[in-house]
Amino acid sequence: MTFRGFALTFAAALLLGMAGQAAAKDKLITVKGCAHFAPPACTLIGSGPNTYSLSGSPPVPTGVGVTVVGIKTGDVSICFATPLKVVKWSRNRMRCPQ
Repeated sequence: MTFRGFALTFAAALLLGMAGQAAAKDKLITVKGCAHFAPPACTLIGSGPNTYSLSGSPPVPTGVGVTVVGIKTGDVSICFATPLKVVKWSRNRMRCPQ
């Protein structure tokens, strides 16, 4: 393989890699609310069809307002909610019922 062929192959691979990164960012979901515990061992946030079952480390605290950024990992979990793998979370000023 000549240097020119190698350079073209490398450039194409680089562009495809950047396109994959852009597609991954489109799948991030942001949810704001009060996380709560639900049996058997679920942490849920949201309501109705926009309820998400949170997984990841460190775990999201319950009973406080949080903003969660995550990636949808399926359609329905054992918690009867959309599974969301937490990428990051932070506390917000939302007041939650006790």
